[in-house]
Amino acid sequence: WGAYSPKGLRKTWIGLGRSTPLGRGSLRRFWLKQLRKSGDVLDVLLSGTKARIHLGDNRSEVKSVIQGDAFMREEREAVRGVAAGEGALNIIDIGANAGLFTAIALHEAQGRGHVLVVEPNPVLLPRLEANIAFNKQASTVSVHAVAIGPKEGSMRLSFKGDDLGGASLAAGEAASGQQEIEVPIRPLLSLVQEAGMTRIDLLKIDVEGFEDQALIPFFEMAPTSLHPAKILMEVSHAGRWQDDLRAVWTAHGYVISEERGADITLTRQSVA
Repeated sequence: WGAYSPKGLRKTWIGLGRSTPLGRGSLRRFWLKQLRKSGDVLDVLLSGTKARIHLGDNRSEVKSVIQGDAFMREEREAVRGVAAGEGALNIIDIGANAGLFTAIALHEAQGRGHVLVVEPNPVLLPRLEANIAFNKQASTVSVHAVAIGPKEGSMRLSFKGDDLGGASLAAGEAASGQQEIEVPIRPLLSLVQEAGMTRIDLLKIDVEGFEDQALIPFFEMAPTSLHPAKILMEVSHAGRWQDDLRAVWTAHGYVISEERGADITLTRQSVA
């Protein structure tokens, strides 16, 4: 890490993107074009977390450059919250993308835990593994090149070439101009059991509208002892859900403890 640290004019452009309208709206494309003149790869620090960013095909990675230390601030605070306790941590990242949340979790855990990482897109896996390597310390990390679903099998993952992180298994997502690849599917419970986890401190999930198919079978089958203490979830694509995930999380004692635009934090309470 550090071989692609921004220097000179590139560093200036990053500062302009963070402090002026250049990094927002219709001007972002122009800003990104200037930044990419020095190459598509960039090494940055996000509140101390080391990250290697690819600028050409993933909105999430570009967003991290624009936001800098503010990127995933609430997610970072959630990891710090669970890390404040004693003992090892068990964290799960479903839909890990380029591994930026995983990297943050590893940095904040300071070698005290096991992070189970799930990402089915083969293009993103090398980036994910690099960001893990930069921040791993003494933590245990298990990476699974699969998607999470109701049962063992395979499905077609749809994505746009200019936004790899927007890939989805949700029904009806294949459209003109999108690419599709076949990816393996596994239930979350089987991965958790293979990892030897006896509890889950924090679960983050961002799977573009497939959250219901990933989580409802887990809640139906997993013992209460494995229900995560906290869940970080994107709900902007809740309209794609086939089943009522809200009713399921309520039935299992979860309440929305924080809302951040399209993202929520669920905290588990006692069930009556």
